[in-house]
Amino acid sequence: MAIHRMYVSPGQKPTEEQVERIRQAASFPITYDEDCPELTDEQYAEFARIAEKQRALAINDPQMVAKCLCLICII
Repeated sequence: MAIHRMYVSPGQKPTEEQVERIRQAASFPITYDEDCPELTDEQYAEFARIAEKQRALAINDPQMVAKCLCLICII
């Protein structure tokens, strides 16, 4: 399995082929291993707490708001 990276610039839109590949990837089952074990409910709750805190900080950063809006437009 390989890691694929893609950098999206503001205003850039994915091709239909890229959108289809993303849809296909979303249907693949999750495979856990020693490098990426399944998380406990407590670990998920901690991630949610941290994400909420980061979103609260990011909403005050105009560049971060612009990046989030750009990603929403792509999806």
